[in-house]
Amino acid sequence: MRFLLGLAMLLAPACAAGATETGANYNYMAAALQGDLSGAEKALEQSDLDADKETLAKFRARFVARTDGLDLDLIANEAVRDVAAAYQDYWRDALLAPQNRAELEIDLIEDIRDIVAREGADASDFVTEAELERLRTEKENADRGASLISQWLVPWIEARGQRALTGRTQPFLELMLWARNREEMESVTLTDGVFDVPVIYQEGFVASGWTYFATFDRARAGGWANADGLFVVAEAYDDLNDESFQISFLKHEARHYVDATRYPNISPADREYRAKLTELIFARDSIDSRLTHFARSGARIDVAHPLANWHVTRDLADALYGESPPENWWENADHDRVRDAAARLLERHTATLDAAGADTTPGVIAP
Repeated sequence: MRFLLGLAMLLAPACAAGATETGANYNYMAAALQGDLSGAEKALEQSDLDADKETLAKFRARFVARTDGLDLDLIANEAVRDVAAAYQDYWRDALLAPQNRAELEIDLIEDIRDIVAREGADASDFVTEAELERLRTEKENADRGASLISQWLVPWIEARGQRALTGRTQPFLELMLWARNREEMESVTLTDGVFDVPVIYQEGFVASGWTYFATFDRARAGGWANADGLFVVAEAYDDLNDESFQISFLKHEARHYVDATRYPNISPADREYRAKLTELIFARDSIDSRLTHFARSGARIDVAHPLANWHVTRDLADALYGESPPENWWENADHDRVRDAAARLLERHTATLDAAGADTTPGVIAP
């Protein structure tokens, strides 16, 4: 598998508005997207909101009773179906106990290795016992596990009739499965020029990733970029002329696509920071919802999307208001001033990366 450069995240309107906050100020959506549902059941139990009662029922079915989840019957091949089930178990366990993520990832890799072996293949062709032992003793090197999976699992799945994406969508190992691709060329205008990029429309999803799973289908990846182009989850968009596609996907991911060559070593958080600023520079109808989502979903944690959201919100507040921004300033911000400030921040970030060495810099966005 080629490198995954970034995911465009789509939220249902109620999610973007933060409508899932409980009486105890617990935001299920924010917690899910940050990869930590360890406190979800207790917090939702304490809420009197009808929306939280509905979420609690869904949570218990999916994460406690484990009777709800992926529709595995849609996957024709038994071995691929078993792989999807293994990922589903891993997502459940890792979301409920994120402190155990490293161990759970090794368990997942071992489960996949066993599935391959049951088909009669030599599992050591995929992951050797020595590689597994190295993972067990070097748990801090979490991306090694993602790399091992990416090297062989996608072609193995695709040989069995499914399109696939693996790798990592921070903080968890990722799996998406779909039926077919169709490709078109698109010209995308960014702040630094017009770029022709291949856009691959993906259709017939049967597994849509851990965020879709964790949020009960209310937040999902709308697509991603890699060295081959931009990949669109076609069913995620009702109208390809809407800003949810034209801005939040097409310009966001085109920024990743262009930056991949220009800044090959920058961190995922730096990539997302640049793409989110790009959204705000070009957004019109969706600027309020984007600002609100960035503000309410930001966190100073080592997860790319929440961390980039936090930096975008903080830097915009500083640029617009200095040291004393109004409370919830994003709810009444002047759109033209936001766009101008976002453009200046992107220019500043570009200059910082260039000065540090475009080919080598890891970037500057940190918790």
